Amino acid sequence: ALYRLETALFAGEEEVSREELSVGFRDIRIIREADEHGESFKFNVNGVDIFAKGANYIIEDNLMPRYSRARTEELIKAALFANFNMLRVWGGGIYPHDYFYDLCDEHGILVWQDLMFACAYYDMENERFREEIAAEVADNVKRLRNHPSLAVICGNNENETAITWNPPDPEEARRQYLYQYEEFIPRLLTEVAPDVFYWPSSPSSGGGFEDPNGPSRGDVHDWRVWHGMRPAAAYREIVPRFLSEFGMQSLPCEKTLTAFTKKEDFNLFNYIFDHRQRAPQGNARIIYYIGEFFRFPRDFSSLVYLSQVMQAETVRIAVEHLRRNRSRAMGSLYWQLNDCWPTISWSSVDYFGRYKALHYRARHFYNPVLLTFAVNGEKQEAELYIANDLTQPLAGTYRWALIGLKGEVIREEQGRFSVAASSPSKIATIKTALSHDELKNAVLVAGAVDDAGNIYECDAAFVPDKYLALVKPRFELALKQEAGLYRLTIESDAVAKFLEISVSGTDVVFSDNYFFLRPGEKKTVTWHSDKTITLDDLALRS
Repeated sequence: ALYRLETALFAGEEEVSREELSVGFRDIRIIREADEHGESFKFNVNGVDIFAKGANYIIEDNLMPRYSRARTEELIKAALFANFNMLRVWGGGIYPHDYFYDLCDEHGILVWQDLMFACAYYDMENERFREEIAAEVADNVKRLRNHPSLAVICGNNENETAITWNPPDPEEARRQYLYQYEEFIPRLLTEVAPDVFYWPSSPSSGGGFEDPNGPSRGDVHDWRVWHGMRPAAAYREIVPRFLSEFGMQSLPCEKTLTAFTKKEDFNLFNYIFDHRQRAPQGNARIIYYIGEFFRFPRDFSSLVYLSQVMQAETVRIAVEHLRRNRSRAMGSLYWQLNDCWPTISWSSVDYFGRYKALHYRARHFYNPVLLTFAVNGEKQEAELYIANDLTQPLAGTYRWALIGLKGEVIREEQGRFSVAASSPSKIATIKTALSHDELKNAVLVAGAVDDAGNIYECDAAFVPDKYLALVKPRFELALKQEAGLYRLTIESDAVAKFLEISVSGTDVVFSDNYFFLRPGEKKTVTWHSDKTITLDDLALRS
């Protein structure tokens, strides 16, 4: 709830100043308590521990005059679509406009606010520089401090860990770092925003260079996957208390690619694609990670599609692991929500606001109630979990099945489940012993229905998708439209994984996309458009 606060200053009978503010009332605390795993790091809002779900927000455009409230509002709506409750304003960008925080206030998005110091060492011996950053921090924090969405102010992005990046004088860099972020800025914030929680760096275990990217305390940036070239399964090797930066790249959709090059130049290793790639060996790494999940794409269009599905799967693996370990892990902010130019990047929403596969899948893996498989392919074992972020317990029925790729049931089981509020719970264990050929011809599917009638679904396989003997599905489609609301019903005769729907000639946001379709089951997808769309305008790919 937000309220308008009007204040006026009078000198005698004369009004000399008037101010209007939008204010909200809430209590936000960061709980850091010793436990069996080290020390907790979790946000508590109005007495409720929350699992933070969201992404890193970067500058919206390289050209500042292109900013607008309407454009920012589309990004906030995208965050809501994907069930975000937090955005991290990254310290390598700019302090956003007032309307960014107004929109976060209105829509209930918490803000992790980095100060604009990133990946660098600073000369705190320079008096003029100290005066400059004191004015910068004070001015911005005074501007932001009354926003109910503001949850934390963080001193910098990665500067505590940057001490390990071979500065010219490591001891001098450490001394100046400690003065800047653990003396100078905290003292200033005590004066201008004493009620806002301050965190010295991201990542950090609390300061003082004590294991700043360690998983047992504070927040973590996990770049072993992508920069470290580890497989996506590496995310499951650790349980960080709060994962504030991690991610995977993909190409944007083909419509966005045509904004900066011609279709005849669609080749991932030509000059223009290298120019649009700002990570070392980035385009080659996309191919590498596609190979972890899928067979080599048969054409450039397939490369675009598979890169996005690979990105979505990589981030999903990390997030679902964290949510299965809720209470020990209490936050996931992937890198990154948006782009500042048409490019190849880690974003889930591209420069033109088009949702990649990752953004559609985030709507599911950030859903307040998540049904999720934890699969051990080597042992042919799987565990079925429900992660419940709701503040009330959940109960209902579940059913899982091992099915063939044409839909035949190999084995199935059903039962009741119950899960406590704000908790994960393992509800089933599946063990099987299949031959190599059987592994390639079967997938796991599960569904749960709570006692209020809400439906949750998930799927998995015991082998990577590249080894599945998928057959080409045939789809039956029915399209209805009423007052600009379109309803597409799809049915398939075979397993269809990562089913992508697209519309030629226009951009729409689908209620779901890049989803699993079980043979014989109908799926309805909706969208709004003021344009006439027929079945001939739709394309499906899986």
